[in-house]
Amino acid sequence: MRGVHGCRILARTRCAVAALAVLALPAPAYAGDTIASSPQRDDTVATRPRPEVEPVGVPAGGFRLYPRIGYALEHDDNIFAVEHDKESDVITTLSPGLVLASEWARHAVKFAAQADRGRYRDQPSEDYDDWQLATSARMDLSGRSEMTLGAAHMKLHEPRESPDAAGGLNPTQFKSTVASFDLTIRRGALSISPSAMLNRLDYENAQGVQLGEPVVIRQDDRDRNERVLGLQASYDVGGPGRAFVRARSIVRDYDDVQAFTGRDRSSDGFELGIGATLDLGGITRTALFVGRREQRYSAPLLDIRAPVFEASVIWKPTELTTVEFETNRTFGETTAIFYSGYLSTSARLGVDHELLRNVLLNGELLRVVDEYEGLGAAHRRDETLGLRFGFTWLAHRNLALSIHHEFTERSSDDNTIPAGLPDGDFERQSSWLRLELRR
Repeated sequence: MRGVHGCRILARTRCAVAALAVLALPAPAYAGDTIASSPQRDDTVATRPRPEVEPVGVPAGGFRLYPRIGYALEHDDNIFAVEHDKESDVITTLSPGLVLASEWARHAVKFAAQADRGRYRDQPSEDYDDWQLATSARMDLSGRSEMTLGAAHMKLHEPRESPDAAGGLNPTQFKSTVASFDLTIRRGALSISPSAMLNRLDYENAQGVQLGEPVVIRQDDRDRNERVLGLQASYDVGGPGRAFVRARSIVRDYDDVQAFTGRDRSSDGFELGIGATLDLGGITRTALFVGRREQRYSAPLLDIRAPVFEASVIWKPTELTTVEFETNRTFGETTAIFYSGYLSTSARLGVDHELLRNVLLNGELLRVVDEYEGLGAAHRRDETLGLRFGFTWLAHRNLALSIHHEFTERSSDDNTIPAGLPDGDFERQSSWLRLELRR
């Protein structure tokens, strides 16, 4: 279970946005859900069903309830993500949650809820109470077509390493409300898939200190609506291949102008590209998308135009090992004063190995390069490297244990930061043990 720690390797607030995307889709199924327990063509070592150690849940009419509670103990040697004067701490996290999933022959409904209560031993200012609620409904229509509706509401906190972090006495908190719509219409080899997503972000003002006096660090000028409208047309070219064309409209509408600069950071963009997927009998799967995207901002912020891409390869050298490679380039949003946004290019290599039927080894290597579009001579480039490895022991249907270690390093080059001030460079190592009880 990657959770917060997988996001830490990315080391910025877009991790939260990724979490929102996951929650806007059908709520995550636990092994033991009738859907999750059915073997799928694209199962990997990490996702394949293991009926002997999967939780069975609790029958509830036409539904099944999967409760769980997790406890994590973590040591982090750089909780503030700084280059010098590091502070280490021990963090305990209590994470209750549940999934309620329908067991109908047609259609599907899911509800999910989770809370994460994090407590720092020496730095209680970093304590957090995050929570997430999500629901989804899939309607199976005639002709192998389907429609999915999703909604989520959550309260999260911004990680200290985010370049947009307020630098307050406590981590910045924000709420997000997501609604999504996906429709797939299949007619023979052709599929048409319109989609829509709305994400409402509301940030809370942070508390700080200036010249020894308490001050309010305004964050409500980051409140915004993010809207994405998409349309994808796919065609089965025969055999294991499928080609598609995808178009998306991306709009970010801020409630207020930026307090310090008076600038309107609202923008609108468009993405258009083509792609293909190839499945070689479940042994190797590949997917590729290449396109062009632009995001237009109000002056004096500069527009961003660049090629974008997504590519992935999943290889199973044996039935006990899965190797995954992913790379993509996309646009990121920032509220940094001198920048419109950034172009983010990432590459990830992951390996999962089934040592025993109920013992899974895993490792992950990640590189992310963020290049910012700045005003005048303003320039910023962040390079983040991440390495994580560990194992998960599925001891019983009702008990799972995982131990992981993670190393993260970020090198930041920003010529707008005066000499002597923190420039965003940091190294961090963290180790954690997680115990999960489930039903």
